[in-house]
Amino acid sequence: LRYAVQNKARVEKLLLINTPAMSGPKEVDQTMLKVSLLYNVALRPVTRRIVWPVARMSNRFKRLLPTKISRHMNYDDHFFSHSARSRSKSYKNLIRHGDVKTDLGRVEVETLVVSGTKDFGIYLQTLNQAPTRPNVQIENIDAGHHIPLDLPDLLTRRLAQYY
Repeated sequence: LRYAVQNKARVEKLLLINTPAMSGPKEVDQTMLKVSLLYNVALRPVTRRIVWPVARMSNRFKRLLPTKISRHMNYDDHFFSHSARSRSKSYKNLIRHGDVKTDLGRVEVETLVVSGTKDFGIYLQTLNQAPTRPNVQIENIDAGHHIPLDLPDLLTRRLAQYY
């Protein structure tokens, strides 16, 4: 989003899915660190070096777990497919210091924001409060945070319409 704002000549259209739309580092920390104990320790610089290797290894054994736990851990496959350092940098630079409200009001390219109504309430609240331009369309669908994993067919159809 910030890239599209700063480089409008290089971006034709922008599609944002599952945008962690929060206002400032304090709100990000209050939201993200409450997701689960795993997220809390995995995103903290002090503990991430220990948690990441253990969690990545435990994901390899998820087939031994009950289905409900295994389904949740499929999402962790994505979370832990990155290194601890790269995930922490993303968290710090893109999520924690992002400013979706301001950037949605400044973006000049055609923009579609797809957000799940079952995702964090703060994301929807922030998106609905953001000052948008006529070129920004916000679409809330009946889904959680992992729209590409949960509803790939719906997302594929929506992308075909958009592009």
